[in-house]
Amino acid sequence: MTMPAPSFASSIAILFRFFLKRILRSRRFWFGSAGGAIGVLALVLARYLTGLDDVQAFFEQSTRLAFFNLFVFIFPFSLGVALISEERHRIAYFFTRPIPRFAWLCAEHLAISSLSSLVICLLFLIFLFGSYFSNPMFLVASFGISLRVMISLFFLAFCYTWIPLIFGVALGESGRFLSLIYFVIFEFGFGAMPFAFRFISIGFWAQRLAGIELGGWMPETVPEVGPGLALFVLFLFFLIFGSFGAALVSISECQMDKG
Repeated sequence: MTMPAPSFASSIAILFRFFLKRILRSRRFWFGSAGGAIGVLALVLARYLTGLDDVQAFFEQSTRLAFFNLFVFIFPFSLGVALISEERHRIAYFFTRPIPRFAWLCAEHLAISSLSSLVICLLFLIFLFGSYFSNPMFLVASFGISLRVMISLFFLAFCYTWIPLIFGVALGESGRFLSLIYFVIFEFGFGAMPFAFRFISIGFWAQRLAGIELGGWMPETVPEVGPGLALFVLFLFFLIFGSFGAALVSISECQMDKG
């Protein structure tokens, strides 16, 4: 007897649990989390060894360099390329049902982005309380900006996760290298440029939503952007990447049907 086709939402829920377990069982995830924790502890140690008086400057510089320029890139990228490399090893059970490939892509994205954002936000809380537990007044005063930072990292992780997955759908395993090139050019390259060139970088909009000081080359030349517009643009990036992924999957399925 042929099993009925699950709905799109049910397919995502089934596959999400499958990918969640797969990621949690992988050494890559736990090694990455441990490495992130070591990096955060190193930041906390540097905070006390240097004895910096300007706690606000240390907070913003560390948040920008460690979280917006490192952790929020490493986790979605490494987990994304790991699933791309396992494309050919998918469990045959899921192919016994007519599950849309876009549901598979959405489940991959949801599993990677949710775990990445959770780990990154936990690392940020460790950094925040570890670095400033001796200065409770700063913890209270920075509650608003800390909340904005975590919201920004959350949105940024969800946007970044699309990039290796989309390149994987389009190019297979070779998409890993091209997705890395994308990050280097459009995120780290344009994200450090002067004037409105930074608008191309998703990370720029996340930093504007967080409200932290900009780094890079000639940050004073970059036009001012409010948090409301930054949130809208981040959501727009998310929709654009998701729509592009859906279009690629649709083209791929049409080619398979013709084949």
